[in-house]
Amino acid sequence: MSWWGKVVGGTFGFMMGGPLGALLGAALGNYFDTGLDGINLDDSLGLGATERVQSVFFTTTFAVMGYIAKSDGRVTKDEIALADQVMRRMNLNERQRTVAINLFNEGKKPHFPVHEVLAQFKRESFRRRNLVQMFLEIVVATHLLMVEWTRENNMYWKKLRVILVITKISLMNYYQG
Repeated sequence: MSWWGKVVGGTFGFMMGGPLGALLGAALGNYFDTGLDGINLDDSLGLGATERVQSVFFTTTFAVMGYIAKSDGRVTKDEIALADQVMRRMNLNERQRTVAINLFNEGKKPHFPVHEVLAQFKRESFRRRNLVQMFLEIVVATHLLMVEWTRENNMYWKKLRVILVITKISLMNYYQG
């Protein structure tokens, strides 16, 4: 299994855009590892050169969804279905879906830098209240809606703590911005 595309993409992405750039670069570098060389970022994400904020929103949304999904130690079929539903609501094409899945998987990794990713989201979404609101609706509200709340179900209470921390960080970043 080749990994050079991820390393080069992640390194270049980090140099250009910090932790979120590294995630996006690694996700796109995966195309080279799987033989889909020559991918065009503009075609893949449907972004123009001046739409960096949308790219950061896309990257943050799917990576943090993966982070929340894995926060209790396992990812359920319902959480995968939730991510798929978000992709469908966003009308992602096949390439965009692949990038979103790679970002979701990056978020599941044990040392995912959630605080750095959210800090970069803060910088990029500064004074864009609608993006912060949309992020919270997609990432937080949808996870809260699908959880079966029972007193003895500890994994859900752990997930709730993670969701509340992300909400607090996002809101603090917005209002302190």
